[in-house]
Amino acid sequence: EEPDVVFRAATGKWRAVVVEISRMHKTGRPVLVGTTSVEQSDALSLQLREAGIPHE
Repeated sequence: EEPDVVFRAATGKWRAVVVEISRMHKTGRPVLVGTTSVEQSDALSLQLREAGIPHE
């Protein structure tokens, strides 16, 4: 089990999420990500696009 990680700001948290998604994507592993709002989903989608990570 991984230790809990706490971020001071949401931007750092979402940056870390994108890094982890990228790591999983490179291994061919699918990732399901849930958010609590449409705004968060849109912001994450933008970051994934900027990182060149395909997503739906």
